[in-house]
Amino acid sequence: MGNDKRVKITSIPEKLDNDLLKHLVIIDGEIYVRHFLCSSFLPVEPLNESSNNFFVNQTYHTNIRLYKECLKNEDYDGLFLHIEKQYRLVWFIKNYKRIYLDVGEKKYYNLLRGVLDIVDIHYNTKKHYTKLLNLGNDPHLLMSSYERNYFDKLPNEFKIYRGVSSKTKLSKKDIVKFIGNSWTIDKKISIWFSGFQSKHYQEGYYYLLEYNINKEIVLSYFSQRKEKEIFIDYTKIDITKISITTLDKEVVSNTLTKGLITSNKLIYKLIK
Repeated sequence: MGNDKRVKITSIPEKLDNDLLKHLVIIDGEIYVRHFLCSSFLPVEPLNESSNNFFVNQTYHTNIRLYKECLKNEDYDGLFLHIEKQYRLVWFIKNYKRIYLDVGEKKYYNLLRGVLDIVDIHYNTKKHYTKLLNLGNDPHLLMSSYERNYFDKLPNEFKIYRGVSSKTKLSKKDIVKFIGNSWTIDKKISIWFSGFQSKHYQEGYYYLLEYNINKEIVLSYFSQRKEKEIFIDYTKIDITKISITTLDKEVVSNTLTKGLITSNKLIYKLIK
């Protein structure tokens, strides 16, 4: 048997770092840390000393040190590795002008694409996208060479889809709050999203939005997540020209099930 050189970390019960006391949330009656550099998986005890506090503090102290080093060196690739996934876009929005000045246009769009790729729901941040995307001169730099080649072959006008859900029935005038930047050229994918995004599955209503778009206003085409995503500036959509179709719950359910099976097969192939 070889020597086991792994270092065992001994926890010493301690109080939670003061910097984290403003970033506490209550989930199912337990207290957790939700900081952009540190989110706890186990509950903490802000008023007492505990082992969980120790591990959270260690993570925070390590990440804050590395974060400051990356920021000083303008190493944004490294910096985003230390920012919690769900906070990366929010951080980008607050610092986008500085990022652009530090790294230039091409790298700026590359970094922006990276944070957009990990966002599943854009509702809370979509109002900021216009300024982010138009800071530089060529949003098409968001695309990889493969995506750009595919995009160039698309016709000058084509149909895009967006699946949405609502707890109540929608009328034509209600559509405006469901308009976003992310659409797809694949109808089945949009139907799947109508169910995936729903917090009220089998209790609400599911809709398919369709829109004929001019290629000139498309900002990017993304294929990395296999969603055939068309990314646009939602403020340039003519809402009066959007058609809305009510989806049958069984159709949504079947599409979700097939999508889950496909995802599980992919995961199996990756771990096999």
